Amino acid sequence: MDLQINNFILEDIEKFMLYDINIINQKEDNNINKDKLNKIFKKSINIDNNKCIKSNIPLGIKKNDFNKNEYNKSKLFIPKNNDKLFWCLYILKNGLNLYNLNFNSGFSIEKELKIKAVTFMKNNEHNIKIKKTEVESNLLFDKKISIQSLSLLCNMLKMNVRLINNNFYYEFLNNESEEFKYIIIENKNYGINLDNTNENIDNKLLIINVSKPINSLSYYKVDELIQLANKLKINIKNENNKNKTKKDIYDEIYKIIYDC
Repeated sequence: MDLQINNFILEDIEKFMLYDINIINQKEDNNINKDKLNKIFKKSINIDNNKCIKSNIPLGIKKNDFNKNEYNKSKLFIPKNNDKLFWCLYILKNGLNLYNLNFNSGFSIEKELKIKAVTFMKNNEHNIKIKKTEVESNLLFDKKISIQSLSLLCNMLKMNVRLINNNFYYEFLNNESEEFKYIIIENKNYGINLDNTNENIDNKLLIINVSKPINSLSYYKVDELIQLANKLKINIKNENNKNKTKKDIYDEIYKIIYDC
């Protein structure tokens, strides 16, 4: 290939290159110095990663994308990882800087802690009633942890955590401190306030049984369901302004608690 054709090709692909085209000496033949290019690529990647760490942005995420995706409609920090509930707990325990530093090792960290939790469960008494076979299966094989698994992890890490939705919350108390960490459920996502401000739980329903948040329909009297409905801000009147049936109220309560 002659020099004229070679220059034409370089000019044509110049707009797609990530490096400074001036490092290519077009007076030489068409052998590009790969060592120089590799150094430039590595330098560019290191600069981007350092910027991410200094600005508390997870590695591999551009600042503009981070602002747009994480803070456009919410004040919460929502982890990019698939198992958002797990990583919210990890950040609350270890801090955002360590999360950023270990971002590319997330898979191995996640697996290691989940296996450790299963071993802990088998060797220790858990302070909240859980279905151990379900929790073990969830931690070892599922892509996302359950509320039961979260309670186990909080117990293992000795953390006081409240998991809060709009109208109800779970509470995991595992040390003598009165300080709680907060994970927020918002639009079926899990996130955290990075300043860990106290979240208001007034008039919210505390769900005690993590393995069975709500009993069967026959367990409740109508008045009890109405009290639960009021806590969850469920309208007990139908579109004709008549009282909803016991089953209708129960179904709405069930949906709100489980569909989060």
